[in-house]
Parts: sequence; C-alpha cells; structure tokens
Amino acid sequence: MKEYPGEGKATPIYLPAESPVADQFNVKVLKKNIFQLKAYWGQYVFTGKGMPPKEVNSMQQVMSLVSSNEDAIGYIDSESVNNSVKVIHKH
Repeated sequence: MKEYPGEGKATPIYLPAESPVADQFNVKVLKKNIFQLKAYWGQYVFTGKGMPPKEVNSMQQVMSLVSSNEDAIGYIDSESVNNSVKVIHKH
C-alpha cells in the first residue's frame, strides 16, 4: 500500500493482468508488461515486502469497491466511469 498525501493508506484494486484494460494500464502507466509485472510481484512476495494488490474480475467490481471504500483506488476503462467514482487521472 502507498499513502495518500496527508490522508492515510491507499488500497489499490487491480483487474486481472490478462484483461485488455489491465494490459493498457500496466504498459502505459506502470511501464511493465505482464511478465515484468508478475516477476516484480513474485520478488516482492518472496522477499516478504508485501503482497500484490487485491484483484477483482470486472470494472463493475472495481467501481463498487472504490465507491464503498474511501481508501480504495483503481483503474477502469474511461467509458465505464459513472458518478459513483471520482476520476483522478485520465491517460
């Protein structure tokens, strides 16, 4: 988990790495492909530094968790956004 500036912990919510939206997020934002990301999290877990983010199966689940938990942050396709979540960055 990372911290929000002055507001506590951020709990990231991820889509499955194989989904097209996750792939775009990983490549454009994280600058990692699926293999690099899996290696990164494997090493992170192996060294005891933490666990990968919570993974859900759909953008609707991401929105549901983000809208019901003030610490949650996630990514979805911009066409799926509704008024239950706040967009903080559009790539």
